[in-house]
Amino acid sequence: MIEDISSNASFKLAIDQAAQVGYELIIIGYGAAGWCGMCDAQINDPAFTAWMKQWISYATSRGVAVSGYTLMQHNGWGETVPAEEQVLSRDGSRGGIACFATTWHASYRSRALAFAAAVNLSGIETDGQYENAFCGDTSGDHMHNGGAGGFDAQLKTSLGFNAALKAQGIYQTGADAYSTSGANLWNHADTDAGYGIGGLLNKLLIGREYVYDSTVSRLKTSGSYGIGNIAESSRECGVVNRITCLDFALASFYGTGVIPTVLSSSLWSPDDAEAPQISAVFSNWSSYWVAHRRVLGSWGSLHAGRPTSRGLEATIHIDASPGAQEKALVFLLNPATVGTGGVALNTTFYLPLYYAGLGVGAPVTLWRTWPGTAPRELLRTTQVGGDGGGIYDVRIDVQLPPMGYGMFSVTSP
Repeated sequence: MIEDISSNASFKLAIDQAAQVGYELIIIGYGAAGWCGMCDAQINDPAFTAWMKQWISYATSRGVAVSGYTLMQHNGWGETVPAEEQVLSRDGSRGGIACFATTWHASYRSRALAFAAAVNLSGIETDGQYENAFCGDTSGDHMHNGGAGGFDAQLKTSLGFNAALKAQGIYQTGADAYSTSGANLWNHADTDAGYGIGGLLNKLLIGREYVYDSTVSRLKTSGSYGIGNIAESSRECGVVNRITCLDFALASFYGTGVIPTVLSSSLWSPDDAEAPQISAVFSNWSSYWVAHRRVLGSWGSLHAGRPTSRGLEATIHIDASPGAQEKALVFLLNPATVGTGGVALNTTFYLPLYYAGLGVGAPVTLWRTWPGTAPRELLRTTQVGGDGGGIYDVRIDVQLPPMGYGMFSVTSP
């Protein structure tokens, strides 16, 4: 999620770095320099439209899709709503946010759709879908019969807008609370609470907990998890070198099946002395995602135990669909911190394969795999239930240093 498109150089840098490491999407985020969230001043400007189309075309040529942020209720980031178009509260005061059931708001939505089509946006991040805000206005531009009809009228405008986005082939995200109006789910922690947590390692733990809780009721791939400017914050680990810290941070989320979102003007500073190493870490994890895309993108995510940073953490991805060769991919993490008394984990993990569609005695092959393009390592062939543990289990011998991780793949003929 990029924070600066105020110049050709800044936009090109973000696109080129994404393409370099295999990132498939950039989002022009809230508050980004050079972007006003689809305000009239830009989307009605032919010169800006042509400029945006040019850079989106360049991104497309490099295999990168571009999405843009808009604040539908128009109450922030310099956007203003004419007083007569604002919701009218029960006490007679204006609420500051737009009533969606007005011709004024309909004009904004129409222009946003036309702009997205003109510049070939792949997605729109529709924040602020407050279509259930009370509006008691019965006059002028408000197309509803007071408060009773305001809820229904505003929700229907959102439903229509969401349908129009999808008809144009645009992928839409919106805050989870508004997914009932047809938006795709946003990220795995739709809250700002995480930004106030001190210490990178603490933030990583909370992030893994959010993903664990979120995927009880949603797909891993229904959203991302925001990790800020991770190339800079990876300096915070202290007791380990920065590149090791960056790798551990990305592992914390790619391992759970969730692509982390970097919030920054670029993935790393071009002047960074460690730019080649940083680029390699991002590339390695993008390659990992692509190599295991089918099982990571499957519905299956077994909850083996909520992350606590007190012991072995495990995330199990399964694919029971017909024709799937990779039936399971397990990510094991030792969250103990280097330099603070953390110890290595040497234990046995029993991987349950019942939900992978494998019966007792089914032949399977166990592999060790890594991020990047390194070849996988054959560990052994065995049978489901033949290693001890439960009758649907396969044994994995675990040896992980502090802040260490391992990925193990199970294939079946």
